[in-house]
Amino acid sequence: MDTTAARILYGLIFLAVLLGVEGLYMFVRGTDRRQLAVNRRMTMTPGADTTFISPDLLRQRILGGPISQWMVKNIPNLEQAFWSANIKITPARAALYCTVVFAVSLAVMTALGGMPFPIQLGLSLLVAYGVPYVVLQSIVSTQRAKFNEQLPDAINLITRGLQAGHPVPVAMSLVAREMADPIGSQFGTALDEINIGRDRAVALRDVAARFPSPEFLFFIAAIEMQREAGGNLVGILDNLIKIIRERSNMKKKAFAVSAEGRLTAVIVGALPFLLLAYLLLFNPDFIMNSVDDPMFWPLMIGALLNWGLGMFMIAKLVNIKV
Repeated sequence: MDTTAARILYGLIFLAVLLGVEGLYMFVRGTDRRQLAVNRRMTMTPGADTTFISPDLLRQRILGGPISQWMVKNIPNLEQAFWSANIKITPARAALYCTVVFAVSLAVMTALGGMPFPIQLGLSLLVAYGVPYVVLQSIVSTQRAKFNEQLPDAINLITRGLQAGHPVPVAMSLVAREMADPIGSQFGTALDEINIGRDRAVALRDVAARFPSPEFLFFIAAIEMQREAGGNLVGILDNLIKIIRERSNMKKKAFAVSAEGRLTAVIVGALPFLLLAYLLLFNPDFIMNSVDDPMFWPLMIGALLNWGLGMFMIAKLVNIKV
């Protein structure tokens, strides 16, 4: 390789690493943080009067322009994932970053050579789209788990507000002001929509769509039943807090019991890919000499399907419903 080609290759590698680090930072930056008690809801509309902002305009301001809107309409659960993960970039910009990383990764692997083009294409897709997807799902799972952990304290805060004589919306505003993200910003967003005329049950069910939780649905049902039929809402919420905490303790016990199975899933699931990476790095001829065989790709596809079936069965065994 001559000097000019080497410089171009090093420049592409540097650009790929730079974009990868920037993209990862933009994803991780949206995780749990309560900067001086200012949650995400307060940064959505800086300097604006939220009384005159419709939910559609607020959603468009967060999710971006036409390309992002098209993506959230055609990709299932993408909007809920971006809302849940508190991502600071739009879906269109995230897709652009991933596409640039894919192009640079494919160019670098092609310049280095040594592997067939299908493998280069697959590895580039994995690096550019697979890794960000796994990171996004990890952030979503973390945020949803924290939302469920915060829910008993939030309901308890609402209960204390009701006992002090506040109406339900004012008691809910205590959660938006006093509690950290994600539950603080989610209640704040719901209150903003309620204040401009949206039905309270609809606004809260939107939060439940972003953070699926049977306990939160129980909370919504309790306050809506009390609005329609009356009754002792404080007593209902106190009993709900006890049920939620008992379910939480049971989930933790189930999580501890299934720890061995989950560790087995991680080891068994990662082992084939680690072995493939090791062979490609240290003994590529072992793989390259078999690629031209007509049975290579059918066997690889069959092995991948068997791997997926095995991981599905392990997931069913360790996922204990409480």
